[in-house]
Amino acid sequence: MRAAGSREAFRKVDYDYPAETARFGAAAGAEQYLLVSSVGARRTSPNFYLRVKGETEDAVRSSGIPSVGIFRPSFLLGDRPALRASEATAIRVVSKLSFVMVGPTRRFRPIEGAVVARAMVEVGRRKTTGITMYESETIQRIGAVPTGIPV
Repeated sequence: MRAAGSREAFRKVDYDYPAETARFGAAAGAEQYLLVSSVGARRTSPNFYLRVKGETEDAVRSSGIPSVGIFRPSFLLGDRPALRASEATAIRVVSKLSFVMVGPTRRFRPIEGAVVARAMVEVGRRKTTGITMYESETIQRIGAVPTGIPV
């Protein structure tokens, strides 16, 4: 959110654009919509980031597109041009502690961005209908298998 510069700018990118894209897609006859959200996203969250992500999920779900896949990864790992020091430290700590993340905390294990992309490609190839939520563990399982498409 810091990269966006303000809450308004963040909301424009993380809510307005995906919600409008889903609405326009539905009007144009889109059959599938895949959204990257976040672990813990919830419309009623007291956390602004998670609340906006939850509102976005709701908007996409209600768009009328027959097949909606919502991906909820945990911390995303991978090369990024502007990784802040606090973010880099948090990712290092969580990565080193991921082996103790079992049971309910397992969903907070960090995940490679490329794994999320591979999972989305695989899900995009499937002929599904309805709304499907893909939590971080499921994303890891689906995306661990190479698709043959570079990401």
